[in-house]
Amino acid sequence: RSYSVTGVQTCALPILIVGTNYIPKLDNKANNQYFAQARLLLPGISHNHSLMFTLGYENKMKYDSTVYLIGNAISPIRGFNYYLNDIIKISADYSFPLLYPDLNIPYLLYVKRIRTNLFFDYALVNRKNTIYNYGFELFFDFNIIHVWYFQISLGYRFNFSPYTQQKVEIIMPEI
Repeated sequence: RSYSVTGVQTCALPILIVGTNYIPKLDNKANNQYFAQARLLLPGISHNHSLMFTLGYENKMKYDSTVYLIGNAISPIRGFNYYLNDIIKISADYSFPLLYPDLNIPYLLYVKRIRTNLFFDYALVNRKNTIYNYGFELFFDFNIIHVWYFQISLGYRFNFSPYTQQKVEIIMPEI
């Protein structure tokens, strides 16, 4: 007889996103947007835990004030809803499950998992101002009316920042 033990090995997974947006205007003036974002995904300290580092850069060039505003292409700074023109952003996220309640209300709702994400965002805006934000997110993963392949995540984000009031946001990160 022979016995073998196999284990799952996880490794770092880097992801790089680079791009540009060009939005023309009728009088030959335009907006240009340049951005790059890199993510490094690492395993956490336990099973189903993960650590993610994100580095992003975005620059929007405006030729005059009548040109349309372009939305942010990199991941936003959580808790800030401002239009940022030139930004370098670094963030860290640590995600892990809290509970697997397996709560079932027949034919209506099935709560699969409750998970959390601890985060820290730091940004350099217009190459002179720094802002940062930290907090946690609490997510509920569930299915409704027995559609098992259609999982919904709904959560709350708790932001703490010296620049804005502490606030709680309702978020829906994925469907």
